[in-house]
Amino acid sequence: MDFNIDDKILIAIISAGTSIATTILFKPFVEKGLLLHKIKHEHRASQARLVKEHIAKHKSVLLSSAESLRNRLVNLFQNNHEGWHNVNGNYLNHPHYIDSTVYRFVSFFHSLKMIENNLIYLDPTNSTKSDLRILKYIRVAKNVMCDTALFEGFDYDNSYATDHFFSTPFDETITLFSGSNSVSFEEFISKKEDKPDKFRSVFQFFDNINLSEDRLRMERLKILHLLLIGLLNEYGYDFHKTSGNQIEKLKDNIDGFKLLKNYIKLRKRYKLNKLYWFFPQMEIYAAK
Repeated sequence: MDFNIDDKILIAIISAGTSIATTILFKPFVEKGLLLHKIKHEHRASQARLVKEHIAKHKSVLLSSAESLRNRLVNLFQNNHEGWHNVNGNYLNHPHYIDSTVYRFVSFFHSLKMIENNLIYLDPTNSTKSDLRILKYIRVAKNVMCDTALFEGFDYDNSYATDHFFSTPFDETITLFSGSNSVSFEEFISKKEDKPDKFRSVFQFFDNINLSEDRLRMERLKILHLLLIGLLNEYGYDFHKTSGNQIEKLKDNIDGFKLLKNYIKLRKRYKLNKLYWFFPQMEIYAAK
């Protein structure tokens, strides 16, 4: 088909007009989409940065309290036969060993609570994988002490908090110290004397606990110990780390980890993977 000059000019005008019209019509939508994408990206980056800063603010206290509790649990396992923690309900006369044990226990969960508290104002789903794993450790740690699913397959009446903690009273005890970044031993003793009923369940949990008893509370402590090792191995310094050989030796000394299979299920529920990277033999023990 032949076009004369006028036709070509007309076609060019129509094409230019179409292009201009298209730009006018769709440019606002394109710009709006780009703006929304930018805002969404900046929000995610901002939230991830704020979460990281918040965790960093409390991380040193977390690692210190985790190390302190881990060391005390090792001491409790090794010296269980000494009975230093056996006070038969006498919690107000300052028996130092059980006081310091409960103090380290409460301090660790307080450090977790301090990280968790301000996260209600943030969106942790935008966190880096590393930060998100710490937040998962916080959730799993509380479940290790409160979730009766850890006793699946064992004969246990979960209507009574004998070898676990009811979640709400447990939180009430921990939040007694929510005003400070860390808990001093003096503050702990003061709170214990002022509100002994708030601490009674924790003292009862540790009072007379032993490796040979026909109960499950010591098994919970063993799992808590594994969680502490995992947390410190993953986020601590070199001097915080526990080798596979050390855990294997501990396992032999404390008659194994009877709740290990259920602990693995608990971690999988929270997608807290890489359970075995610091202790390859653990999967073998869990299968026995």
